[in-house]
Amino acid sequence: MVEYEELVSIGIIAIQALVKNKTTEQLEKYNKSYIGTAVRWAIRNELRNRYRWYSYKAAKSEGEETDSDSSEIDLAPEKIREGIYSTILSIDSISDASDNDSPFDFIKDTGALPDERLELVELSKAIKKAIASLPPKERTIVEYRFYRNLQIKDIATQVGLSSSRITRIVQAALNNIRQHLIDNDQI
Repeated sequence: MVEYEELVSIGIIAIQALVKNKTTEQLEKYNKSYIGTAVRWAIRNELRNRYRWYSYKAAKSEGEETDSDSSEIDLAPEKIREGIYSTILSIDSISDASDNDSPFDFIKDTGALPDERLELVELSKAIKKAIASLPPKERTIVEYRFYRNLQIKDIATQVGLSSSRITRIVQAALNNIRQHLIDNDQI
């Protein structure tokens, strides 16, 4: 869905924004972990923005007749959601797969053992499956809360439920995800 070069560009822009107008003393305080986290969040935010754009475009095209060019593009919300989940969860695997000359080298957690990395990759796949197994209402609310970073009151307004009900649904979804992971011996 998103090219590797685009992710690198987003990361570089995030680093430039981070170091802009900083003194050398301030720059020395940044560690690899902080910079890596900033880059990951910049990439995730960009992916969320693109997801919103594609969702808007798909909703708009449902109301209009599509021509032959737009019918070739698969903009089903489920496909978009799946692509976003895959991309967000694969950001760490991009950094693992890169060579030594890559801008992602500073993101790598050199302190993590290969077994720990493998566990994280397996856990992220299991979380993705657990989210996919949620009922549609819970999955949508989890997406709004954790992937779009909407506040509880905003989700309540958008979905048409009370804030307390949204909180209970989020907690139930997290419990379901946790139980799914336990049942599959992931945690």
